[in-house]
Amino acid sequence: MNDLLQWTNNNLALLISALNALFISALFVHFYFRAGSLLFLRDKLWHYLGGKESFYIAEFEKMRKDARELEHFRFEFNVPAHTIKDAKLFERWVSERKIPLSSIKKAREYIDWNDFSNLGTKRINYQLRTRLILAWAISLYTAFAILVALILSPYLFLHFNEPKSSDTFFMSTKEARFGYFVGSPTLNRENCTDNELKEKIEKTYNITANQIETICLAFTNENDQKHLHNEITKQRIAMSIFSALLLYFFFAAIKRSAKLSAAKKIHEELHSSS
Repeated sequence: MNDLLQWTNNNLALLISALNALFISALFVHFYFRAGSLLFLRDKLWHYLGGKESFYIAEFEKMRKDARELEHFRFEFNVPAHTIKDAKLFERWVSERKIPLSSIKKAREYIDWNDFSNLGTKRINYQLRTRLILAWAISLYTAFAILVALILSPYLFLHFNEPKSSDTFFMSTKEARFGYFVGSPTLNRENCTDNELKEKIEKTYNITANQIETICLAFTNENDQKHLHNEITKQRIAMSIFSALLLYFFFAAIKRSAKLSAAKKIHEELHSSS
């Protein structure tokens, strides 16, 4: 850890420069995919290098302005218009149908943009998709909640492979539990001398007497205690990463549900007015 901190301090300027470069690159990529071009940037470079700002021929100048106007339109409204005519048809469609731009922004990928003279929503079962997405979101959140509870748990999930495979049990630096629920048989430093309890565990669970003795010895062995502590930390880190992914996909599902809801509303408004 100290080596990592030292390396970070020595290369802080390099890291900041790399992050800035990544951020600027990501920004330009975002601009390009949203606007469909980077004419504004090319204009700045052209003017900086001494190029003239406009055409002398009126027809050429109109074409130049239309291209910049279309780029601005695409970036501002996130609508994949190919021509100024497409942009004007979109504006007419929004005005006549009185559709909020916020709803169009959410439902963008569910709008059929192939023909701007006859815009509408894609023909899919919005209600079914919304229910499936909500079910998926509930499943993700349930898994996330269970995982958080396991992260807070001080136990490590273990089982023996040799000489005989055992059932999974839960072990901390203070005790080993053989079961999920409260009241399950538990071994600790104090009751490891209880032969009756050990025999009960051996008969009830798929575990041998030697394996039980190995568990009991781990409570008094300093190296085993350190190993358990390290493995529990690793398990928590792995679960934390996985829980972060689950939370990300949960919010992505909620966002998808909002998009479907907006598309469904537009779909119903279009068909009710037609």
